[in-house]
Amino acid sequence: MFFKKIPPIGISVILVICAVSVGLITPQIFAELPRVMDPPIVVTTSSQVVSNSQREEEFNPYQTDEAVYNSEIEYAKAVEQDAERRFYSNLVRGNERIVEAVYTYATDLNKDLVFALLLNESNGKPNALNKNLDPISGEVVSIDRGLFQLNSLSYPNLTEEEVYQIETNVKYGIAHIRGALHRRGGNVREALWEYNAGANRSVPPSKTIKYAKDIIANTRAIKQGREAYIKDNLSKYLAVSVASVER
Repeated sequence: MFFKKIPPIGISVILVICAVSVGLITPQIFAELPRVMDPPIVVTTSSQVVSNSQREEEFNPYQTDEAVYNSEIEYAKAVEQDAERRFYSNLVRGNERIVEAVYTYATDLNKDLVFALLLNESNGKPNALNKNLDPISGEVVSIDRGLFQLNSLSYPNLTEEEVYQIETNVKYGIAHIRGALHRRGGNVREALWEYNAGANRSVPPSKTIKYAKDIIANTRAIKQGREAYIKDNLSKYLAVSVASVER
């Protein structure tokens, strides 16, 4: 009844006003409602993360059997290298600084020879000292110090503190024998003659000949001992590996 009394143009105006009102109010209403079209936000808890990683670990971590085999080889190499260092360490009463210095400065030399020389010179004692006396007057001519018994006349620029320092003594001692080997064309016997008696002697004295002979024999003995020690350690490693697999 109400709309019948309103002219057609009036009804149109009312509808326009309603439409405008609805347009102004609608954004405010929608702003208060959740956006149902957006994907839901999922919060992953720490327990779920752990669970997922545990499930991933159930898969084989190796890509191929060859990868497993290579890892066994690398581990065996590590066992061998560790055993070699421990063997040399036992030769010098567990002094790891001596071993580390030899590995640092004797990278191109036979380490069995280096340790044989070191043991012959000082018995592996960093503070070893020997006074060289004049055969006639009995006066001290020079002093040999440290692991490689560096002579005071050959190394006048080294202080007493420096020459007894393990790393310094090993550095110069190895440089000395390396230089002798180079001058003697790699002849170990002649290089040892030079190390003991100097480079100017054409015919070494009998004690120097014996000196070189003893060091060469000790080099061979150290080589045999090292190889046996490493073999024993690798055997123990393999035994433990097989036992762990059988479990």
